[in-house]
Amino acid sequence: MSRKKSSQLGKYLGIGDRIRKIRSALTQKEFGKLFGVVDSAISKWEKGKLPDEETLKKLADYGGVTVEWLLKGEETPIIQEHAPELYQAQPVELDVDVLTEIIAAARGYLRQHRQSLNDRSEARLIADLYYYWLTEKTMPDYQVIHAYLPLAKRPSS
Repeated sequence: MSRKKSSQLGKYLGIGDRIRKIRSALTQKEFGKLFGVVDSAISKWEKGKLPDEETLKKLADYGGVTVEWLLKGEETPIIQEHAPELYQAQPVELDVDVLTEIIAAARGYLRQHRQSLNDRSEARLIADLYYYWLTEKTMPDYQVIHAYLPLAKRPSS
């Protein structure tokens, strides 16, 4: 290994622990689906291999941290999942037309794939898909619904 690569590894020491912290209670498979990668990629990241730049930004956004913290751990992060008392909920005015479309898409997906959810899990899926629409500015397609489905089925905390 060259000196340059060797010095780069030390620079990002601990990134795996920080990614694990962001992943929280999700399995590597569930977490990977959110980013369109397989669980073995998550495993490599958690062992210290760096994801590409775009994925680093997505991981940081998902975790509510900066890329700088993710890479070097030098800033104090606010990870909403781990510090709910720091999170200030802001009311969102629902777009009923979009919500209706998301409900129809989610139920259509579940029918087509012969799956059913209890009311709480279905509500969680729809809420997650609505948040996806708010943040991504695009309607969730079946691939997105498929990726969010395991999150909706997780037990309530």
